[in-house]
Amino acid sequence: MHCPKQAYITVSERCIYDCRFCAVPKLKGGVKSLETIRQMVEKARMTGNLRAISLTSGVEISPEHEAQRVSQIVRDLSSFGVPIGVSVSPFPGVNQMLKSAGADEVKYNLETVDRGIFQQVCPGISFQEIWDALQEAVDIFGRNRVFSNVIVGLGESDRTLREGIDELAELGVLPVLRAAFPHPLRLGDVEIFGHLQRGY
Repeated sequence: MHCPKQAYITVSERCIYDCRFCAVPKLKGGVKSLETIRQMVEKARMTGNLRAISLTSGVEISPEHEAQRVSQIVRDLSSFGVPIGVSVSPFPGVNQMLKSAGADEVKYNLETVDRGIFQQVCPGISFQEIWDALQEAVDIFGRNRVFSNVIVGLGESDRTLREGIDELAELGVLPVLRAAFPHPLRLGDVEIFGHLQRGY
């Protein structure tokens, strides 16, 4: 319940991808069971303040496997009667899978709106596949129910950042700006630039 009135739970704390700014692949964290997650949500409900559930997840085996697992969790948690948001790594068909399971909103992270930088910092992941999933998600979940994290400070230009934010907003996707942060386990893997010093 560290998010206001929201049970925010990371399902898989590990990832097969190696995004240069992300420490998750280095940490090799655990994977929560459905029983553990349900107990966590029940504990949150006992506070009397639970208004939503947010599930985020790395990729333990594959995006498809992760989405199937998270979909099962969403179905189980629907009995709590609150909106459920999901953030997973997208692939063709993921939107319908999550919608059918009962998810109310989704987040697929572009990480950066600069395609060239994306190729450098997110090897093995398709920028276009994420973009297509976001666009389709607006049709399935509705405008303002689709989100995407955009990291600021990976070397993108101010113009590219503004244009990318505008393009996402025009699609009906809510961009969530995150300042790039140099994690100790990623020192030397990615260069962090100081947008925040210029007023962003």
